[in-house]
Amino acid sequence: MLVTNKIKNIILILSLVLNLVLGYLAFHKAEPEVIKTRIRMDIPVPGKINSFPPVELPIPKTVKPRPNLIKEYIASTDKKKDSLYADAVTERFYDINYKDSIQEVNVKTNVQGKLLNQVVDYKIYPSSITLDTVITISTPKVNKAFLMMEIGQDITNINNISPVGKAGIIIKNKKDNLLSASIDTKTNLFIGIGFKL
Repeated sequence: MLVTNKIKNIILILSLVLNLVLGYLAFHKAEPEVIKTRIRMDIPVPGKINSFPPVELPIPKTVKPRPNLIKEYIASTDKKKDSLYADAVTERFYDINYKDSIQEVNVKTNVQGKLLNQVVDYKIYPSSITLDTVITISTPKVNKAFLMMEIGQDITNINNISPVGKAGIIIKNKKDNLLSASIDTKTNLFIGIGFKL
């Protein structure tokens, strides 16, 4: 009877200690686990075709008469003046194309002594952007429980083969420490704690 009370007291003390340790470890805040992942991928960028609205009769930034051309006109013969006038009032249409590996720009311009109108069309070619980066993710750690079963043999008495079975639970807390409790078929109770090195 006295032995049974001692065993009960030992089990009670061990379970109280185990509960205190488990409670502390369960509610103690742990640092989140940081996972770094390298990502490399090509992201397609679609092309685009568009046109700016036509520019008609814009106001020039500056107007500078060219004195040498005015003098040439005044000093010219009537025939030459007619030729210079015809040249000045002739309507000209320009279609200029600019192209590189990224885009194509087409500028259509109509002039007659001054700008009459201008249209700009552009085409951006489809391309891709290479994304090469490292993403850092913080994940909260959680407690994990594992059931454990073991079988063993007393190695000091090899001649007497009597295997002993053992079952228990291992809890891995948020800080990667281990707590264990188990019992074997000979009614031995085991508790343990392991710390991450």
